[in-house]
Amino acid sequence: MIHFTHSLMEGCIMKKVLTYIVLILMLVPVVQAHDYESKLQTIQAYPRTVVKEARVALDEALKSSKSQDLIDALMQLSAAQLMIDSDSIIPVVEEIESIMNRCRNTVDRSVIALYLCDVYNAYLSHHFFRYAHRSYVEGNSDVMTWSAQNFYDKIDSLQQVALKPAGALQKTPISRYRSIIGVEGYEGADAYEWVERFYPTMYDFVASAIYSMGVINNHREYNGIVPQGCHYTSSRKFMSESVLVADTAWNAPIWRMLGSVMKYHYKHKQRAALFMWDLKRLQYTHLLSGNDTEYVVALDNLISQYAGSDYVVEAVIARYAQTLPDTPQQTKDVYDVLSRWVRRYPHYYRIGCLQSMCADLSSASVSLSMPYVVYPGDSIVADVSYNNIDSIEYIMWKGHITQPIQELPSHNTHNCKWEKCFSHTVVCEGVDFKPYERRQMFAPLSAGVYRMTVASGGKKDEVTFVVTPYLLLTVKSTPRETHTLLVDNKSGKPIGGKNIILASRTGEIIQQLPTDDKGVCRFVRPSVSGSYYNIYLADVAQYPFMHSLYFTQAAVERKNVAARIFTDRSLYRPGQTLHFSALVYRLDSSMQQVLVNKDVKAILYDKGGDEVWNGSFTTDKYGSINGVIELPAGAAWGDWKLCVQGDNLYASQKIEVAEYKRPQFAVACDAVEGVYSYGDSVRVSGRAMTYSGVAVAFASATYVVRQYTYLYGGGEIIAQGATSTSADGDFSFTFVAQEPQEEYARVWGTRYVAEITVTSATGESRQGEMVVSVQGVGVKFNCNIPNKVCRDRPAGSQGYSQYPESTV
Repeated sequence: MIHFTHSLMEGCIMKKVLTYIVLILMLVPVVQAHDYESKLQTIQAYPRTVVKEARVALDEALKSSKSQDLIDALMQLSAAQLMIDSDSIIPVVEEIESIMNRCRNTVDRSVIALYLCDVYNAYLSHHFFRYAHRSYVEGNSDVMTWSAQNFYDKIDSLQQVALKPAGALQKTPISRYRSIIGVEGYEGADAYEWVERFYPTMYDFVASAIYSMGVINNHREYNGIVPQGCHYTSSRKFMSESVLVADTAWNAPIWRMLGSVMKYHYKHKQRAALFMWDLKRLQYTHLLSGNDTEYVVALDNLISQYAGSDYVVEAVIARYAQTLPDTPQQTKDVYDVLSRWVRRYPHYYRIGCLQSMCADLSSASVSLSMPYVVYPGDSIVADVSYNNIDSIEYIMWKGHITQPIQELPSHNTHNCKWEKCFSHTVVCEGVDFKPYERRQMFAPLSAGVYRMTVASGGKKDEVTFVVTPYLLLTVKSTPRETHTLLVDNKSGKPIGGKNIILASRTGEIIQQLPTDDKGVCRFVRPSVSGSYYNIYLADVAQYPFMHSLYFTQAAVERKNVAARIFTDRSLYRPGQTLHFSALVYRLDSSMQQVLVNKDVKAILYDKGGDEVWNGSFTTDKYGSINGVIELPAGAAWGDWKLCVQGDNLYASQKIEVAEYKRPQFAVACDAVEGVYSYGDSVRVSGRAMTYSGVAVAFASATYVVRQYTYLYGGGEIIAQGATSTSADGDFSFTFVAQEPQEEYARVWGTRYVAEITVTSATGESRQGEMVVSVQGVGVKFNCNIPNKVCRDRPAGSQGYSQYPESTV
């Protein structure tokens, strides 16, 4: 099989010549590029039929002396035979070698020798562990008793046979053997034209195949495989010194071959071919030496030398596939470089690789994080991490259970029907390659099941959560009875007078009992057979999930120990008293059982992570602990952490320490009116009012206006100043929408974010914000016109217009 493989696909130096053996040996002949898939499928599906047909074709080719038909038939015959029985290699290689020795045409003999190399190489790859640890016997002629080194010796000798007629190979254009050379790595009708551009002669083809086998087999020796003169030198120096490579390394012939083929193309001024072989030489050096720094410098020099030719894109791909940027600024710099090359050579056949790299660098991402359980009346807090997006849409869904609660599996929302509650969109920074985090607050929700979705630019993430005031736990479980505990989900206080339902696995309601004043409900094992049941709160709207229940004394699984911490508030002033409690329980599937008489320790850490207080506790019969902490009078403001820990247990709860007071007024900006273009004066107005509706009159104010481009972010200050509110609490100021220098920013648009800070006479400061978007074109028209049309027939086209508008 003769198969030409492109050397630069997806950052690899070269795939093996025999790339499409998915089955036994990776040996399937390719006759023409468009026959690739059909030949592969035929040999895989009907190898015996191919053997018969190829044998007839081979006999006819031997009679007619049509060399390419002979090579084609020989490859199909041997590949199909090895597909049937891989251990039939001896008669296969004997027949190939016999025909090779009978060839009068030296180029034909070289091609067959190259194919025979592939047969041996593929067979060794498939059976490597059979031959890898055998003892080497020099001159061994029995293939079945060879070691891996014997295979390598045979492959090396055949490679010398293939390269020996160098003059004849160099005088033979690769197009002459087009009918038996398959092409990989080049797409479209111009595939062979690109091959001929970079590898114009059969010498290039043979050398490329030998080089490929050298890359695959670079594990043969690890010492001295990069000769002193072959490091990242210039191409001229390498060509002059490559003949000096010693024979101490097994791959010394590869280095000399690289120098030889580069000298040939340098002499005949075949610039594209010289470039490609020089790039191969640098990639081979990097493969063996692993020196990233010198490799990148050498590629930069190669790019500078061939910058005026479109095929320099190959070196650019190799250069920027090698090193990944670590910081947002590095990412932007790489993106800028790749974009410039895309704009410079937009029609190069592999420019899509650079475009894909740009798309990966600027790809958007968004992820959502929020609590699984929210207490009714508490604000919904959604933490979002994102980058490279213009806006985020928050969508809230409420779940309506479509089946009776007793038929729902534990903590399952698949049987919910989701109804959209509301959606909210916020403007983000755009494509600036920086990671961001945003906390979004939403109004409290009634009890039930909800799903929050965040979406932007085709990216999406979602979290399902429950709004409920209750927590249902198992206090005690024996073969005869089970005690359940219902507590408030925020304070941990027991809830009495609520009905708890015990149901069978099939959903049949067995018992319904109320909790006592301590929140406990005692179930005696029912007569219904089995030990597995479900319990849930009768008020489904307040507690929409069920838990598993076992009438058995299970051993405590300490690795599943958990705790729920409760505090009397979430915000404290320095010097105040903090009251806390905690429930300690274990998790077994969906069952939650409290742990009694368990020793735990509570620790309070300040914002800097220093321990401020600690105490030891033992859980009571309800798995609960309680404590009181006096916060220091001079406590530092910030986020503190209260932890409960013990044997295989760790839980924490964040609290905030600050000097706080309720805000007295709010600042609101008016909506944008009209459409603005670059150079227009934009008016920002609004008012400061107390929450009781009184104007904050004659208050001082400062404002800052920042400019953001949709593609690259920004945030540069373009205007700032001071103003004041009127007697009615109104304020206003103007700024000029400056035109950005970059063309892409003028086309894609610019955001201007105006922030105003109003300070009242009491010293309290509040902020307001207005966002206006501007684009530099009034109308954009997109159309779809065919690339080729017949002049005698009408050709239709489709298009649409877009009217950019300023948005808040």
